[in-house]
Amino acid sequence: MSSMVTLWIWAAVISLILLVAYLIGTWNHDYFTKRNTPCLKTVPFLGNSSPVFFREITFSQHILNIYVKLRGYKFGGIFEFMKPVLFLRDPKLIKLVTIKDFEYFTDHQFQYDEDLEPLINKSLFNLQGQKWKETRANFCHAFTSKNMKNMFKLSTKCADQLLDFLMQYWEGRLPVEIEDLLTEYINNIIVTSVLGNELASSKNTNEVYEMMKKMTDSSESLVVIFSIQSGFPIKILKMFKIILTTERINKFLKCLDKNILVADKKSSIYPDIIHLLMQTKKIKLQNKKSSSINGKIIMSEWADKELGAQVLLFLFYGFNKVSILLSFVSYQLALHPDIQINLQQEIDNNLKENGNKLTYEALHNMKYLNMVILETLRLYPSKIYTDRRLYYLDPDKFDPERFNEENKDKIKSFTYMPFGLGPRMCI
Repeated sequence: MSSMVTLWIWAAVISLILLVAYLIGTWNHDYFTKRNTPCLKTVPFLGNSSPVFFREITFSQHILNIYVKLRGYKFGGIFEFMKPVLFLRDPKLIKLVTIKDFEYFTDHQFQYDEDLEPLINKSLFNLQGQKWKETRANFCHAFTSKNMKNMFKLSTKCADQLLDFLMQYWEGRLPVEIEDLLTEYINNIIVTSVLGNELASSKNTNEVYEMMKKMTDSSESLVVIFSIQSGFPIKILKMFKIILTTERINKFLKCLDKNILVADKKSSIYPDIIHLLMQTKKIKLQNKKSSSINGKIIMSEWADKELGAQVLLFLFYGFNKVSILLSFVSYQLALHPDIQINLQQEIDNNLKENGNKLTYEALHNMKYLNMVILETLRLYPSKIYTDRRLYYLDPDKFDPERFNEENKDKIKSFTYMPFGLGPRMCI
């Protein structure tokens, strides 16, 4: 008899625990119904994120599934774990949020705790309000046409090295693993363009490659961590120490900050991104007529606390996004030899006109190359949240002619946004 009572007590306790857990996990699931907003069915705690959390599908497939399920609606409600999110499908609404009413939507929804993610919290992507405006302005001043031309010279050296490497394989008729090759190539360009020749030593280049490769190889895990960080309270994140950046990355960037400050004290001016940002900051300080003492203090604080965050942003997105883009370009050209021949002819003709030298101006004159890149970005956008392929006629077909002079104006506004839109678009 006593054992039966004990079983009933345990059953009651377990039932109560499950009930409380269910109530906690669904406490705000009426968020959209209260507001008469169409929404997708959710599950406790995981919301609509369970397929990604359990790795049943990729994050890009997840976003596309949501897009399809909300067909017929201009917008709809979803839950990223426990956080309600409004999913926009209508180009007019996208224009409203990203440009027309941007002043009301200036910040990204993700806010990271200073203790958990000191670097990510200070990157351009995650900065908010006035701080974001000031930092974005620094980047815009650094990315002038003149500075871009100088940085282009840094990247052409890496391209020459790649060409020499490929010629050896071509002469020996050896197979090449294109993804690994392009990843290493882009890593060299990114490290050189961001850090400059002064800091882009083989040691730093190899260190960055290993760190970024580890991060991108576990990209699906990063997506899960990213989603959890955006969908759960900070207290839970702190309790379980759910972070994106590793101690190795933090240590490397902290050491790099010190080296940048040492290099910055030299009289030489380097055309890389970091030194251009440092120069921009100095000019702004001089314009404010700051004293030399105060100026040094401000510069040191900016470098120590924020420079590492911007370095991480450029290294990760450059390493990950650009190498993936080039891999997809190579894949599509292999599938479409006619397009490959047209592209090769354009490149050969432009090089012939410029004495077989690839110049900044010659690159900008390659219109068909631009069409190929744009079409690849349409099919495989860098920002999957803004994927709007389904607005296109025959959307799964690889067709660079969509972006020729005759057709490009036919593309519906605010349906092509591989790098985002408005003032918050990718720098």
